[in-house]
Amino acid sequence: MAERHRKIKVVGLPCNGYPLPEELTEEINSADVLAGGRKNIELFPEASGKKISLTSSIDSFLQRIRSEYERQRKIVVLATGDPMLFGPVKNLLKVFDPGQIEIVSAVSPLQRALAGLREDIEDSVILSFHGRKKTNPDQADSTLEKIFYFSKAIIYTDMKNNPGAIARKLMKLDSNTMTWDAAVCEKLGRKDENIVRTTVGNLVEKNFNHPNILVIFNPCPRLLKMPGNFGLPDDSFQRKRGMITHPEIRAVTLSKLRLSGASVMWDVGAGSGSVGIEANQLYGLKVYLVEKNRERFEDLVRNCRVFGSENLVPVRGDILSVAGRLPDPDRVFTGGGGDKLIEIFNLCYRRLRPGGIVVCNAITLDSVSALYLHVKGNNYPFNVHTISVSGNAPIKNQNYLKAENAITIFDVLKNKTVP
Repeated sequence: MAERHRKIKVVGLPCNGYPLPEELTEEINSADVLAGGRKNIELFPEASGKKISLTSSIDSFLQRIRSEYERQRKIVVLATGDPMLFGPVKNLLKVFDPGQIEIVSAVSPLQRALAGLREDIEDSVILSFHGRKKTNPDQADSTLEKIFYFSKAIIYTDMKNNPGAIARKLMKLDSNTMTWDAAVCEKLGRKDENIVRTTVGNLVEKNFNHPNILVIFNPCPRLLKMPGNFGLPDDSFQRKRGMITHPEIRAVTLSKLRLSGASVMWDVGAGSGSVGIEANQLYGLKVYLVEKNRERFEDLVRNCRVFGSENLVPVRGDILSVAGRLPDPDRVFTGGGGDKLIEIFNLCYRRLRPGGIVVCNAITLDSVSALYLHVKGNNYPFNVHTISVSGNAPIKNQNYLKAENAITIFDVLKNKTVP
């Protein structure tokens, strides 16, 4: 069968206790390769094909599926409920085109939970801590902050990120949340399904059966932050001489980042942090501002403090050394890099989430040439613009237009199908 016609079938297993249609069960049992979570695979003991269990290494999982696909194997990937809701499809799209995937959805745990609670999904935020590493508190807190802007939060949990652990983090953000109503929906779709209604404060002292979904009710959602002023003046930021992206260049840079819909950004070689801070002020996303110079880092910390957002995280060090501590970004801005420019770009592009954007501002001919040849040689989708700005400056008793150094701005897209 021609590759463009072959499809990987992703099957969501229903959470409402109803069996799959007979023809779909037969298709699963006869697949050459059956992939997914171990417990889902074990539900089909008659399946004769090769088994690929999802482990902690998602990259290895995807690589094995890709290898079997290239060998013309018939592949079925198992999920729970809706495969598009924290399921495998998002990761499969890292290595396959959308047309290579066929999706069969079923009733999800989320739908089952809301039905049991007699609640609708309107004005809800859906979050997942399932499989989230416990050692990344910044990412966890950034996720939890979304709860404050919606009347309901529907949260997928796991054994470590259980309802009690999540409640503790939420109360650390705001102690008033301890009185909020909450519900834990245990073992959804099973004979011993159970729903426990309580408060956030009481979650800490209780143990719950797994798997479960946590629902938290916010009695007074905050208004979502609207974009503020664009292109803040230089004197808004404490900085060393020249260590700032000026507002005219910053405004174009921010437009090329296309920040709407992004949740995590890296500002690499942040200096004063003007780009990352303004990105946060405009869209409220989590920004990790990385700066290795000690004096510049002191200015950066001060500026983050002045703008007063918990979503601004200054990080001291070289991005090549500290990137392993940061969550994968949706957007990256870098204003330099020197002789390590290409190495830094490759690291950022590799870590970038599919559909993300890297924006690089270059000033020297060497940097512009090296970056242009690199992105063009790798066939990355990119745009490049050179911006020249002149501003008024005094000369005797008059003014003239003083030219600033020209800046070349690259914006490079990471396609969903780029590995």
